[in-house]
Amino acid sequence: MNNILMYISKEDYQKACGSLKSGQTINIYKGNNVEIDIKKVGRKIYNFISHYGDNDAKECLEDMYLRKSNLLAL
Repeated sequence: MNNILMYISKEDYQKACGSLKSGQTINIYKGNNVEIDIKKVGRKIYNFISHYGDNDAKECLEDMYLRKSNLLAL
């Protein structure tokens, strides 16, 4: 959570979390080679923080997909 608060305020984060419906994903920050999405599944809220650099966009998306798949397999 502290990583997210480097980019948005706690109030904005709480407001975004409060507006989520189960199964919904929203982007709460995009810029400076960082993108933050939150997703609600049931009563739990998951944070996805993606850091981009000099890599190709396709490579970054594949990496995000693999990380998500690994998390879901746990």
